[in-house]
Amino acid sequence: MLVCMNLCEAWFRGELGYMFKCYSLLWDFFHNLFIDLETKNLKHRHHGVYKALLYLKNNYTTDVSPEYLANLCNMSMTAFRRQFAEVTGTSPVKYKNRLRMEKAEMLLKTGEYNVTEVSNYVGCPDIYYFNKLFNRYIGTNPSDLIP
Repeated sequence: MLVCMNLCEAWFRGELGYMFKCYSLLWDFFHNLFIDLETKNLKHRHHGVYKALLYLKNNYTTDVSPEYLANLCNMSMTAFRRQFAEVTGTSPVKYKNRLRMEKAEMLLKTGEYNVTEVSNYVGCPDIYYFNKLFNRYIGTNPSDLIP
């Protein structure tokens, strides 16, 4: 409701750049709507481990133990690992690394960052380890993606 009021206000004021302001408000609305739907969908489909999946998607740059994730989901380690593998097809550590490398690939393709900057941004300060992971998950050297 607040978005609608802000959108109407920006539109009717008609100040310089009002159309960009309206577009920005609409994109923010759609982004928040998508995040909300994704969270609900994740919770519905994977009710046991959705908290861990959500946590990893939002905190992929930090190191987190599988024990912490299991506690987050109120599950034993064995049950958590089994259910997480059923949902994602992999372990929590490999899932987190895949998220990191997908983000790294996106950043490198922009051409705005070098390999070292991207490595640090995604939480892999060891450049050699980053290159090894990137090769494993993306299938190419990180420097090959820089335009």
